[in-house]
Amino acid sequence: MNIIHISDLHIGEETEFTHNINTRKNLTHLLSHINKYEFDALVIGGDLAYSEGSEYIYSHIATQLKIIPQRTFMIAGNHDNKQLPIKFLSNRRQLRFI
Repeated sequence: MNIIHISDLHIGEETEFTHNINTRKNLTHLLSHINKYEFDALVIGGDLAYSEGSEYIYSHIATQLKIIPQRTFMIAGNHDNKQLPIKFLSNRRQLRFI
């Protein structure tokens, strides 16, 4: 089984840059790159959001993940809102939020 693990996405609001880094653009680029490989599952470690993520941030992440057909597992970090990701990220059959 081939598993790809990424962590600490720190996605902010649309105009919010994390330490002057456009993490939204990085996520799009990263997922496009990952999608070129053969793998069985994607695991995303904590801190999906930069600071107590909003509905908009988790909705954005869910939209970006649509290009990944493999099963995806996510683990909340200390920057994540523990309830919102479930609303946006658990409705895809192959996506699980732990």
